[in-house]
Amino acid sequence: MYNDRMKKLSTTIFFFSFFLMFATYPSFGQRGFIIKSDTAFYNIKIKDQGAVKNGIMCVVGKRNDTQTQYTPYQVKQYGLSNGAVYQAQNITVNGKSKRVFLLRLVRGKVSLYSFKGKGKERFFLAKDDTTALAEISRNVKTDRAFFTEYVSGCAQAIDNIQYLTCTRGSLTRFVRDFNKCTANPLPRLTYGLLAGVSSTKLTLANINGVLSSVDFNSNGALTLGAFLDKPIGAGNFSFHPEILFRQNSLALSFNDQNTAYDFVVNNSTLTTPVLLQYLLPGVRKRFFLEAGFVYARSLKNENSLYQYTSSGNNIFIEINDEPVIDKNQIGFSAGGGIRVDAKKKNWLLGLRYAKLYGADTKVDYLGVGEFVFSLGMAF
Repeated sequence: MYNDRMKKLSTTIFFFSFFLMFATYPSFGQRGFIIKSDTAFYNIKIKDQGAVKNGIMCVVGKRNDTQTQYTPYQVKQYGLSNGAVYQAQNITVNGKSKRVFLLRLVRGKVSLYSFKGKGKERFFLAKDDTTALAEISRNVKTDRAFFTEYVSGCAQAIDNIQYLTCTRGSLTRFVRDFNKCTANPLPRLTYGLLAGVSSTKLTLANINGVLSSVDFNSNGALTLGAFLDKPIGAGNFSFHPEILFRQNSLALSFNDQNTAYDFVVNNSTLTTPVLLQYLLPGVRKRFFLEAGFVYARSLKNENSLYQYTSSGNNIFIEINDEPVIDKNQIGFSAGGGIRVDAKKKNWLLGLRYAKLYGADTKVDYLGVGEFVFSLGMAF
C-alpha cells in the first residue's frame, strides 16, 4: 500500500514538473528571433550590444568564433530575449539615406521608433505599422499640427500634445495612450507650492535622564514649502522632492521623583523629503501614494530644562540648555492623497507621516514624529 502511494506521488510530481517546465519554457527559454525576406528563425541567441550597436548590426551566436553578423540589408526584423524588437528602415543620417535597425517602442494604430546614433536619440512615427516614417522634431511644442495629424481620432491625445516632450518616456506614453484612446492626462514635469498644518510630537529615541519618562504632547504648526514632480519614464511613477519649513514652540511641565521640571523648546526646521510617488489611474481626479527618505536641519535649535528644588523657604532653579534634538535628522516618510486637474493647474490634497532620528548616533537625542496635512498647487 505504502509503495503504491509513493509510486503515485512520484508519478504526479514528475508530470507536474514536466508540465511546469513546458508551461514556463517560453518565459525563460525564448531567446530571440530573426525575420529575413522569406524565412524566420525563432529561439536563437542574439547578442544585446547596446542601443547604438544594435541599430547597426544584428549579431547571432554565443561565442566569437561562431557568431554571425547581419546588416539591415540582410534582416528585416529581429528581437532580443528581453522583448526589444528592432526593425530595418531607411532614415537620413548626415544628409544621406542609410538603412539601420530602429528600436520599436510602441506598435499599434500609430507606432513609435527610436534610433540611437552618436548624437541625441531620434524618434519616428508611422501609421498602422507601415514603413512610411516621419521624424519627430526636437521642439515638439512648435509641431502641434504634426502630432494632430497622427492622433486626430482621440480628443484626449490632442489635449496631451501641449504637455509632450521629446523624450522616450513622454513619447512612449503619448503614443501608447492614443492607441487605446485613454482619458488619462499625459504625465508631465510640474512644480508648485505647499501650505499645511503639521502635528509634531517629540518621541523617545536613545534619550536618557528625566526626559526618558515624559509623555510629550503633539504640537501644531504652520508648514510652508515648495515641490517638484518629475515623471519617471512612461509609467505612473514620479520623482517628488520637497522643501518644507516649520516652526515649533513647546512648553511642558512634569514631575519626576518629587522634583518639578519645565521643558521649553523653540526650533525652526527645514525638512526635505525625497519621495517616490505613484499616481493611480484616473481622469481628472487621481489618488496617489508616496514614500521615501527625509532629511531635516534645524535652523534654530533651542531647548531648556528647568529643574526646581526647594530647601526650606528657598527654591533653587537649575537650567540645562544642552540640546536634546539633533541639529541634523534623517528618517522616512509615507503618505497619500488626491490630485485634481483643473485647467492648466493641479491641486494636491495630502496627508503624510514622517519619522526622524538624530543623525549623530553617538549622542542621545529625542526623535520626532510628524503628521503633515497639506494643500498644494502645481503649475
